[in-house]
Amino acid sequence: MAGATTLTMRPFAQTQLLLYLCLTSVLVRSWTYTYSNQTMSWIQAKEWCENHTQILMFIQNEEDNNYLKDNLPKIKPYYWIGLRKTEDNWTWLGTAKMLEGNGYWSDNEPNNKKQDEDCVEIQINTWNSNGKWNDEKCTKQKHALCYNASCLTTSCSKHAQCVENISNYTCKCNPGFTGPKCMEAVECGAVKTPEQGFVQCSHVYGDFRFNSSCQFHCARGYILQGSKHLHCLSLGKWDHDPPECQVVECPPITTSNSGWNMTCNHPRHTNSYNSTCVFRCDEGFELRGSHTTRCDHTGQWTHNTPTCTVMLCKSLSVPGGGIVSCYRGNSTICTVQCPSAYLLLGGYKDLLMASSGCAAFSTICCYMFCCSYCRKRKKPVKQNYQDEMTDPVCDAGDAPLEDLLSSV
Repeated sequence: MAGATTLTMRPFAQTQLLLYLCLTSVLVRSWTYTYSNQTMSWIQAKEWCENHTQILMFIQNEEDNNYLKDNLPKIKPYYWIGLRKTEDNWTWLGTAKMLEGNGYWSDNEPNNKKQDEDCVEIQINTWNSNGKWNDEKCTKQKHALCYNASCLTTSCSKHAQCVENISNYTCKCNPGFTGPKCMEAVECGAVKTPEQGFVQCSHVYGDFRFNSSCQFHCARGYILQGSKHLHCLSLGKWDHDPPECQVVECPPITTSNSGWNMTCNHPRHTNSYNSTCVFRCDEGFELRGSHTTRCDHTGQWTHNTPTCTVMLCKSLSVPGGGIVSCYRGNSTICTVQCPSAYLLLGGYKDLLMASSGCAAFSTICCYMFCCSYCRKRKKPVKQNYQDEMTDPVCDAGDAPLEDLLSSV
């Protein structure tokens, strides 16, 4: 490699047995370090390493640091390493890892003495500062110190950060991903479709995996209880429990009026969607309003509750000039009064209203009787039997009359 010197670095923290195996050609993976013979700025050193398929030096422990101070040539200017200040944090190039611990700084370093000292050199010399770090301006000229990176563009998926380790690498998965290369999104599990409802889901990284989202809906007449939207989190859990669809309910039917009754049918629950009720009035009452109502999908009855009012009759009249007088109690009773010299035919004087609410007087009349026998006797004549039909022609004997008849 032109303008460069290559060192093969032994594996760290190995036992004497492992070192012996390495010397006997047993393959032990290790890092290869390269440094430039020319000096350059930190940016140029970064590019120089990349052109040689390497990365500016990453020092992750004391053994790394000690090996470098013991094996690198003691030259000056010193060597650039891959540590740089980014947003006030010392961060390793290539791994994006922040510096852990105190590092291996020289005394009173880093001090940013000349300002903008955002890059770091490792000092290799024979003094007490051998192997120590110092912050420097990135434009200064120093030797590039590189290492073969284990991380390649294909090492990890785009959902991970490749982290260099000794003789290897690991893929640090972004939240929501898993697997050796972080290629798989974590799974939250299929959601349950609610009864009387349906669900629509969209999936970014696979069915019911990280960043999947689901939206729930209910059928007509049902309302959603719970969150309408669910989202699959990076921990493999949904952000809410799945919702349920509950049937819409209408308010109970109540009234202060009397004289009516109601029969209802409830397909699901009492007074719920599609419940129907039929109204009827008691005898002697008539219904005002709709005979039926239904609980609709909005939770309202389709018709207002009807009322039952006491049935009112039309004006009653009796042929023959009869006068009808009615009064109401628990039932309605009407009294028929015929004019003087007239008798009531076809019914009784006091009539109970029929179930329709009104008495039928079509068979009732007041009729005048003029028979010679009555005139001769000059005294009242009574009917013989209540159920006899009175013949308007009276020839002889007591006339079978409905009521008292004064002599005419």
